[in-house]
Amino acid sequence: MHTVFVDLDETLISRTSSRIELVELSKEIGFLKSAIKIIKMKPRSRAAIKIELTKLQPDINYAKYYESGVIQLLSHLKSEGVKIILATGAMESTAKNVISEYPVKIDGIISSSIDYRNKGIKKLKSINDWLKRNNQEEFIYIGDAVIDFSIMKRAQKSYLVGGYMKYLIGKHLLSIKNLSYIKRDNGK
Repeated sequence: MHTVFVDLDETLISRTSSRIELVELSKEIGFLKSAIKIIKMKPRSRAAIKIELTKLQPDINYAKYYESGVIQLLSHLKSEGVKIILATGAMESTAKNVISEYPVKIDGIISSSIDYRNKGIKKLKSINDWLKRNNQEEFIYIGDAVIDFSIMKRAQKSYLVGGYMKYLIGKHLLSIKNLSYIKRDNGK
């Protein structure tokens, strides 16, 4: 049985989770008050800001940000018995909030922590570690960015969300086997 690893920001959801949290906080209390709240947090790192934003906005309705093409693909894969793991650079608390209402069951989360940024080659290492612990070698990957290419090259099948990128980075995509594209809901 294959496992599919899916990215969160601009893949499972149409924007970055941090941007959504900032926008929703600004809608609720206003832009200036939002900025003051963040400054008062005296964050030591980007990760610390993300943790605090999640605490300030625990009840965001992420459903309006879900990418329908990814939902359709994951629904199909799930019906074939594929395990779905969210592999994200976002913090675990944010990831849990985003998938709490997701229409397809997500079987696990690999995420960042305050000390570990799960992006790029580090995400690939996290995926390989998960595969090793679960006695698997092959996987499918769904992502949206150049930083995901090392993961896509290792995957047996990959999906690039926002296929318009193929025109910007075409020659790099040639080295990725079994690559397909998923259009974003906004048509890009």
